[in-house]
Formats: sequence, structure tokens, C-alpha cells
Amino acid sequence: MRQVGYGVLGLVLLTMGLVACGPARMSTVPGREFPYRVTDGMAELRWDCTRTETGEVRIEGVANSPFFPQPIKDLQVQVYEVGVNDVSVLRASANAREVLIQANSRSPFEVAFKPAGRAARYDFVYVYRIEESKHTARGGEQRTLARNICPDLKP
Repeated sequence: MRQVGYGVLGLVLLTMGLVACGPARMSTVPGREFPYRVTDGMAELRWDCTRTETGEVRIEGVANSPFFPQPIKDLQVQVYEVGVNDVSVLRASANAREVLIQANSRSPFEVAFKPAGRAARYDFVYVYRIEESKHTARGGEQRTLARNICPDLKP
């Protein structure tokens, strides 16, 4: 009888381990995958780019702090339209839904804008704040650039 109990416990632990190590999908909608990803070691963003029937560019995604035990604050995504001569123009910005993103929690974001029509690519910068702690020697504002964030989307 005792061996059956350990067998069931082992099966439960194995199942929990397989679920925890499953595919790295982050989504605000169950079952939705985001094809693009960037991380700076503290914050991770995943997103997808679409164009609406009216020509608007829409970038939907989630921000997460999977590697860093300290929460990230006030995450903002700033999207730039970059021309063929590398001149960039800020097109839109948006904040993540949650002001404070705890470790392993997700916060959706959405940026939408009407492109000027002269873009060679779209880039974004994500900006957030962290407090200095025993886990990091650097506090304050963090900025990370992601280039060509919508490679399959024709400008």
C-alpha cells in the first residue's frame, strides 16, 4: 500500500515538472504564441506585429521578469519608424498594464499607430525602473533597444 502512495506522488511530481518545463509561451490570450522575443537579463518582452485593414500597425505583447527576483516598475514600450537613411521618428508609446511587474508575472502591452509610409523597419526601446538591492548593483532606469521588431511586416 505504501508503494502505491509513493508511485502516485512520483507521477504527480513528474506531471508538475513537465508542465513547468513546457514550451515558453507567454500570452494574454490562452494558447496564443508571440513569435518575437527580446531580453536584457532582467525584463523579457514577447510580441507580434499585425497591420489592420485601415493600415494601422498594431504591436501586441507581454512583458515579464522571468530571470530577476526584483520587480520592474513603469515599463514603457516606445516604437520608432526608421527610414532607409537610419533617421528614426517616434511613432507611438505605451505602458505595460501593470505598474509593478513581479518576478514571473506577465503584463500585457499594446502599441498602435498609423505609419508615415517611409519606413525601412520598426524598432522599439523598452524602458523601466528597478530599485538597487543586494541582487543588483545598478538601480534606476534601464533602457534596451530592439531593432527590426516586425521583420515580416512590410512598412
